[in-house]
Amino acid sequence: MIYELGKNKDGTDIDESNLLITKLIKMSENFLTEMAELANQGKHYEVIDLCERAMEEYKCFQEDLMDETVENNEAKLQILHSIAALNFSASTSAEAIKDHRKAIRCLNIVMESFPRVAELLPMFYMVRAVNYGMIGEREKSLKDLEDYEATMEKKEMKIDEITKILIIAQKTQLYLALDKHVETLKMLQLLRKMRFEDGAVEVVRPEEVEAEAETDKKYVDPQVKKSICDSTADFWTGVLHFKQGNYQGAVEAFESFDRHREAGTINELFLIQGWYEKYLRQLFGACHALGNYQSSAEYLSRLCDANPEELQYWQLYAENLVLCGRAQEAKAIYERMEQENQLADYNPVMSASYANCLVGLQEFPTAYEVLRQSLKKNPLDSSLHFYFLELRMQCLIHSASVEDKSTLPYRPEELFQQIQGEIPEARAGLKDGSDHTSLYKRSQLDVLEAQLLSWKNEREDKQLELLQRATTVCPSNFQAWMNLGMIQQAKGDEEGVADTLNKIQRILGDKAAEAAKQHVESIKGGKSA
Repeated sequence: MIYELGKNKDGTDIDESNLLITKLIKMSENFLTEMAELANQGKHYEVIDLCERAMEEYKCFQEDLMDETVENNEAKLQILHSIAALNFSASTSAEAIKDHRKAIRCLNIVMESFPRVAELLPMFYMVRAVNYGMIGEREKSLKDLEDYEATMEKKEMKIDEITKILIIAQKTQLYLALDKHVETLKMLQLLRKMRFEDGAVEVVRPEEVEAEAETDKKYVDPQVKKSICDSTADFWTGVLHFKQGNYQGAVEAFESFDRHREAGTINELFLIQGWYEKYLRQLFGACHALGNYQSSAEYLSRLCDANPEELQYWQLYAENLVLCGRAQEAKAIYERMEQENQLADYNPVMSASYANCLVGLQEFPTAYEVLRQSLKKNPLDSSLHFYFLELRMQCLIHSASVEDKSTLPYRPEELFQQIQGEIPEARAGLKDGSDHTSLYKRSQLDVLEAQLLSWKNEREDKQLELLQRATTVCPSNFQAWMNLGMIQQAKGDEEGVADTLNKIQRILGDKAAEAAKQHVESIKGGKSA
């Protein structure tokens, strides 16, 4: 508030001859005292309830607190500031319980019932803008930021430089989310062009406005502020590049951001709350898209260290370790998660990921048991059923190399019968669709049917037909291309093998082509031996 409730600027008591004013001051004192006690005890729901009750009572005096003379009436100004304080506290409590819609409602109540409050305290727009952003109401968030700037300009109040940086950063984020890339670039240019003069920054507390109190002066080095601008621009430039598919540009921008972060200037000013996690996620994504799995693993490791309770990050980290050829490390992560969280019960997707890791280590019986147990606890998960179908085919193929088949938790002939019976059912259950998942499943069922025929050494021409169809239906299905190349090689069709390798390179890239080539050569070497 501006000064002590019930006092004039000079500290003298306000004239209490006006009974209405006296009543409102006493009522404000009671509400503020009770709210302070509840807030100190962390009773956020009670704070919000108290604010709602208070606003119902204040609404009875709307006309008295909205006349044109209010800014010249010290008592009424104090009451309006009390109303503002109550609603700010309530919105803060709503934010603490992650209910941003309720925080907005708290702010809307006072802004609609007492619009002069927003004129007196433009920060209302800033707080509401942040909360609108948190619930995805991006256009409304942008509008509030613009209203804040317009109100400050109208009142000839200066926006401090750090707040300016935060506003531009928030607008950049909102424009990016709305895919307004031109506006995003304008914001980034503003950040990079900002210049700062040396000197102290005056920080005036809200309650000291118009009061004869000492001004708290804090010095912020212009170079620090410039570093904040550059690092903020680097961060959002990285996000923009990532959204546009320019992964190399994203990596370079994020690495520049990281140099600022490690210097400590951003952390000290608490300007990247939530940014560090987003930065690591996007940098991991960019490196992963570039096929740089070692760097991806490094950034995922940092994500896991920063968020040890987030199982999703541990799963991604383990999957990336498998891609790096570090499957044993990945297995240790899955085993720990299984012990601590019972993965089969907690998340079937993670169970499937764990099984895939075990397949990479050639531990097919264990992978089979992991998925079988997961399906018992998640019998209606269609994705898990499909993956279990694929896994059983891999187990069947692997069983041919096992001398003592009695050690297996399954009988190969029974697996064959199961797969043969389930493929038609899976085909019938597929919905018509052109999305990648539908196309992949349709393609993969052709691959499984071809593999069944191969296991029985039957109908080579039918196998070829199925695999050619699989690569046509879903050209990104690497397994379909690999099986096609293998059958072409078995038939002695060297020209066909070369054509398949060329198509893998053109469609799936150099890394996939190199892996396929190595596999073909290993089979050749095995035959010659």
